[in-house]
Amino acid sequence: MVLSGWDPRKGQFEEQVLPDFENGLQFGPVTKPDRAFTFRKITNVRGLRRHIEADYYSSSEVDVIFPELQKLLGRITYKWGWPEMVTKCSSPYIALIYSWEKAEKEAIAIIDGESEDEKQARNDLKELLRIISTSSGDVRLDRYFKSRQALLCEGSITHEALWTLFPPGTLIVGRPCHDEPQIFVVESCRNFVRDDDDFAMVCYSFDWNGTVFSRVPFEIFIESWGGERKGVTSLPYYPLEFYEEDGLSREESITKLKERLTRRGKKFVEYCVAPKGKQMFKYSNGAAYFHQSGTLLQRKQTDSGMELESQRNGSSTKSDNNGAAAIGVRASWKPVSSRGGSSPRLKLIVVTD
Repeated sequence: MVLSGWDPRKGQFEEQVLPDFENGLQFGPVTKPDRAFTFRKITNVRGLRRHIEADYYSSSEVDVIFPELQKLLGRITYKWGWPEMVTKCSSPYIALIYSWEKAEKEAIAIIDGESEDEKQARNDLKELLRIISTSSGDVRLDRYFKSRQALLCEGSITHEALWTLFPPGTLIVGRPCHDEPQIFVVESCRNFVRDDDDFAMVCYSFDWNGTVFSRVPFEIFIESWGGERKGVTSLPYYPLEFYEEDGLSREESITKLKERLTRRGKKFVEYCVAPKGKQMFKYSNGAAYFHQSGTLLQRKQTDSGMELESQRNGSSTKSDNNGAAAIGVRASWKPVSSRGGSSPRLKLIVVTD
């Protein structure tokens, strides 16, 4: 089948050969695309003229043309939000970076029974990964890949590339309250940040609002420490998979921590759902902390009896920041505003072993 159409650029009719169809089905020879993808580097010249720092005015994008490569990329990155058929993507290629190790394995995999097109898609993927990891057109991404192998071997990270540690769904460990370990689940985070900007991410934790248990979002900030590399476990928040206690392997350390937090969680549930008339508890040295309407309160013994003193900027904040400052990195966190608009009832929020 030949389609004749007017080409305004040439000022004449051009003929295009189309595949033949019969009853809605294609028959006859199929013309394959002559390339798998188009890789395009982009520079914002206007931005470069106005700003000295060029890092944030360079980028790249990929038009994926070969259908089998579209499917392969979709299978690899679908977990991180890319579609099942990836036809276009752009730097910093977040979903692909999160899936990088899987993509490398898929690129060299040999699968019995695959068609020639599927085999070709793996070769095309290998070439795409090579381009992105060596000359992506995005200065920040190129800088990350230049040191990526060293970062992996050392278990270290740069402030700029913190986002590569925190894919959505990652379990992270931190000590935001009174040096007590707590597990959060990452919901989202910023990608590349400048060396002088704080890194921010939204994480979820399990909490009690006075009526039901539910996931509660917290916005967590990690302050900048400059451009040098830093050990992952020296961060105030880091992926649980890096957790390690003295004298134990990582696997043993994580198992021990989970058992400890499970015991603490059972106590927390027990205290929260205690029936009316059984809500009197004993506290050592008066160190009981409560949460009401966004303010941290501490139980204090006074001449007139027991009172709750605001700790919004008190010992809790000092303890948390001092702990982070000891390793040269500071962090802060705050609850994300409740969508319901109602303030939680008075509740116990700190439970220790």
